Amino acid sequence: MREWIQRIFLVLGSVLFCFLFLEIVFKTLAWLQPNQAGPTPIAGLPYENTPNAKFWRYDPEAGLNYYAHNSFGMRGVSTTLEKPQRVFRIALIGDSVAHGGNTTQGQTTADYLAKFLNERRDGKKYEVLNFSVAGFGLREYSILLEKKALQFLPDLVLVGLCLNDYYIRDAQDLRAEDKNTSGGRLRERYANLFKSHFLEYLRRVIPALDPRYTFGRFREEEERAGRELADLKGLTDAEKQALRDFCRQNHLPLASFMKLVVHYIPEYRSPEMWMKNEGHIRSIIRACGASKIPVCFFVYPLNEQILPGFDDPMPQPFIQQLVERNGGRYVELLQSLKDYQRLNPHERLYTRLDHMHFLKNGHRLIARLLANSLDRR
Repeated sequence: MREWIQRIFLVLGSVLFCFLFLEIVFKTLAWLQPNQAGPTPIAGLPYENTPNAKFWRYDPEAGLNYYAHNSFGMRGVSTTLEKPQRVFRIALIGDSVAHGGNTTQGQTTADYLAKFLNERRDGKKYEVLNFSVAGFGLREYSILLEKKALQFLPDLVLVGLCLNDYYIRDAQDLRAEDKNTSGGRLRERYANLFKSHFLEYLRRVIPALDPRYTFGRFREEEERAGRELADLKGLTDAEKQALRDFCRQNHLPLASFMKLVVHYIPEYRSPEMWMKNEGHIRSIIRACGASKIPVCFFVYPLNEQILPGFDDPMPQPFIQQLVERNGGRYVELLQSLKDYQRLNPHERLYTRLDHMHFLKNGHRLIARLLANSLDRR
């Protein structure tokens, strides 16, 4: 008996040592890699993408993804400030969704859009420059456009909105996110550590390791979420059932989606929240107009918006109204994504627990729709 106990402890100790070793390896690699974002010389911005940064980031669902910035901090291939002859240059501005969070290099909207446009063989070469920076909103887009993107003399500007872009940073937010200081750069490096660790990988492989699934807590959370959903105003019974079915079919916790439906979705849909950004939208349109460059806005839809039974299109119609009454062009993508997902129900466009970021299939579809829209210009 003593020998068996020793063997069991030896096995458990070996497994624990392996887990600890792999955790240290993940943390070390994350610490040594360059920061995704860092100091910027542009007044008004708290940070920018780190130029020439090449790094890996692990996502529990999307896996290990490779990122590379060129010398200007854009995610994508190398380019020059001067525009080559016979090149139609497009500037894409957005946040982490357009930047390509959860996708590896070559699988972003900008990458696929350049690919589709260059397949035309119309005698032009198309270049899509990805100026997108994680965490930015409409305020930062307007600054980035005027102070940086327009210097590259684009022939077209695309603004890819995420539905949390209504948030306007105040002075306290900007100070907290400022990476021009040594403290800010250090905070970013610590963030790399917390985003990359081996236990996240284990939770993906063995869901039982997730504490939500242990000691009955998961069942209690699901029962509470079910009661909250039943009492929720503003959703029809069909919409509530669609949400339950979606979570059940995809093995997702209803509690996670309830947080989105109860707290975030009402804010995203609120016209008052977006009205505060009309000045930034107007600034973008005017800056492009002064340089005689057409500008086009579009919205990356939320995962929930394309689910069967969720037919409220807000806030896209209101955003379209803001853009068009200030002289800009707007391209609507929501219905096309809903139709595509209905015809291809097993194709994943989003990560399961992330209602904003697209997988490569989603980026490819968005790029195809944008390319088709440009054909109709």
